[in-house]
Amino acid sequence: INWSRALRMSDFIRLARQYPDEIVGIDYYGTEDECKNHWEEFQVWTKELKKFDIRRQASMGDYKNIELMCNVIKKLDIERLSEAYAFLHSANTTIADDIFLKHNIHLVVCPISDVYNRANVRTIEVENIKSPVEEQPRKSEIKNKSNHKQKFCRSTSFVQCSTLDALMTEAINSKLAKSGKKRLNDYQLLNKCQSGIINYSITSLCPNNYGQNLSEIYKDLFLNNNFTCEHMQYLNENAIKSSFASQQIKTDLIKYLRENYRDCYQQDKLLANLIETTHKWKVEMEKLIENNAIAAAIIRTR
Repeated sequence: INWSRALRMSDFIRLARQYPDEIVGIDYYGTEDECKNHWEEFQVWTKELKKFDIRRQASMGDYKNIELMCNVIKKLDIERLSEAYAFLHSANTTIADDIFLKHNIHLVVCPISDVYNRANVRTIEVENIKSPVEEQPRKSEIKNKSNHKQKFCRSTSFVQCSTLDALMTEAINSKLAKSGKKRLNDYQLLNKCQSGIINYSITSLCPNNYGQNLSEIYKDLFLNNNFTCEHMQYLNENAIKSSFASQQIKTDLIKYLRENYRDCYQQDKLLANLIETTHKWKVEMEKLIENNAIAAAIIRTR
């Protein structure tokens, strides 16, 4: 529902009463000015939404007012944010920690949207100003609501990957241009989400407009951005856990997901073994060539 349509909330609540199994969530959307002028009008409905177990999401693409965003999240008890990238650009990192860790807000990312593209450019600008020290990939931990720790492997630092990202993206874009699909954006912002302790998942907003569905996005990340099976499983499970589906559906989906990821992990192991064997063969061949060259040189000097 648009921020300027608070008067329609009574109609929404009526529908929620009539169709409790069909209506499970609400998404507040609109421009930042609309949000600023009208968000407080929705406060009176928050208790009613909770009464009918209506989950709450806010779409905040291109928003810049961090204070406004924080007020909306806390006062309207928002559970998911769509493309709210301003938190990732804030110089005050404690704000992002408060939103994504303390309040466990889920961030939905669409890596092919126009909003993402603009935010990605901003990410590059911010990081160039910061001139950060390169990080080495390491394990990170995420705390969920029940304080259990879920481990996932960090992707390579987006700062380290910038040049490689550009080359990969250009190669993919050349292929996409021939098929008439929207060009992929650089991976910096997405890698920043992955390298931080952020509760996030990937989606495809308006696949008809952008020309790529979610499966194609996952495939690109897996093949071209060094996302491992562990990364992919984390993203898939996170998307399921943060969804507004019933707990039973979530449980069934996660069980199905884990069963199917066994093949992915097996392929990863086979690929790792192949790389190791190939490297060993290459080293042995180089050593053999070097020894032969030395032997030939000795023979010539005699």
